[in-house]
Amino acid sequence: VTYCLALTASFVGRSAAMGAGRLRFARCFVWWGPTASWLVCANYLLGVVLVQKPWTLRFYFGVGALWWALAGLAALIIGRTFEKELSSTKGSSDREEAGIVGRPGDTSADEL
Repeated sequence: VTYCLALTASFVGRSAAMGAGRLRFARCFVWWGPTASWLVCANYLLGVVLVQKPWTLRFYFGVGALWWALAGLAALIIGRTFEKELSSTKGSSDREEAGIVGRPGDTSADEL
């Protein structure tokens, strides 16, 4: 279940970056992205607590918990930064057209 939350959080983040209503999705991702990652982290920590043998499985759960904790922190930082960028951009609203995230007038994406 928590992996599904993390997957849907990634779709929300993608919608914030690429789709219409970017500011609204960015605001949603600010809390959904980290929360989903930290719930997956909690599942891995549960595995660390409940599993006694083999030690390699506990190690796997520990590394997984660390990974998802850092992913949640990254999602929090990226989400807040992206929301702040969209909020400060002149003319940003929920009625924005779909486009590539970047500064207005940035043509570097067109060169690809």
